[in-house]
Amino acid sequence: MSERTVRLDAIRDHLEAVIEDAGIGVELGVVFGSRVQGTATESSDTDVLLVSADFTGVPGYRRPAPILERWEHARYGAVDVLCYTPEEYNGFRERDERTLPDRALAEGVVFRDSDGSDQRIESAEHEGGSRAP
Repeated sequence: MSERTVRLDAIRDHLEAVIEDAGIGVELGVVFGSRVQGTATESSDTDVLLVSADFTGVPGYRRPAPILERWEHARYGAVDVLCYTPEEYNGFRERDERTLPDRALAEGVVFRDSDGSDQRIESAEHEGGSRAP
């Protein structure tokens, strides 16, 4: 990774390419954490939440492997990928307590949503500004 902080639009483009190359049918994709909050440093990772029926039957620890294998760590830094099936994700969302998937959706930026309401990451650039609604 260079001395500059990686821009969210570049991360979005790379995520889309990695997901397509991995052949994962992502129903919901969210970038969250310091990259979206505008507090990322050179050592910050990229936090990603993915929801896909393709994760059904795959042990949790193996789900991020196709993403991690294709992620360009030298260019984009570390990535932390949370992978859930739709059933798992909906189970988290139905609970009363605030869970990490809830926080990711509330504070993050959706880059892929199967209902067609994609919110493009570039609309949430944080270079001293605020996140787009």
